[in-house]
Amino acid sequence: MLIYNENKFEINKNLSMEDVDDEIIIYNMETEHIIILNCTATHIWEQIFNSSNDVQLTITDIYNKLSSIYNANPNLKEKIMTDILEIINQFISEKLLCRM
Repeated sequence: MLIYNENKFEINKNLSMEDVDDEIIIYNMETEHIIILNCTATHIWEQIFNSSNDVQLTITDIYNKLSSIYNANPNLKEKIMTDILEIINQFISEKLLCRM
């Protein structure tokens, strides 16, 4: 479960997913859209996908994990957070995530 803007989100149950190299291809059966996640979006998606409903994953949790994966410079925190928020908003607008 993802906590974002004081709302709880879960992954839409009507998705079909396939791993291809370092990316994930998602087919949304409701919207009939195909979404291809790049490497960074894939890392974010996997964190959300692998979190249980008992764990409240936050944007800060995602930032901390990405920072460790990419060994990010702390001076880039604002840029990285902006990228994370853009990706999460795309997940919501594409109906990959649903409000609980």
